[in-house]
Amino acid sequence: MQKSLFKKGLKPIIIGGQIKLTTEAVVGTEAINNLRKYNFTKTFIGTNGISVKGGYSTPDVEEAAVKSEVLKRGRKQFYFR
Repeated sequence: MQKSLFKKGLKPIIIGGQIKLTTEAVVGTEAINNLRKYNFTKTFIGTNGISVKGGYSTPDVEEAAVKSEVLKRGRKQFYFR
């Protein structure tokens, strides 16, 4: 993915944290603290479930915490499943 971002003239930034091997997601307190340094115009979030009553969800509490922080810092959100 990074190669394609560079080819499009974008500058990817990688945050610190722990890597969850099953999903290759960056999780943990360090990831959340790093995210707090940024604000985003657009955020793209993957989700495991969508409910009219409960909204968007993921079964992993650490991934949910990181995604929650990203959503707080973004102006416009896009979700995909």
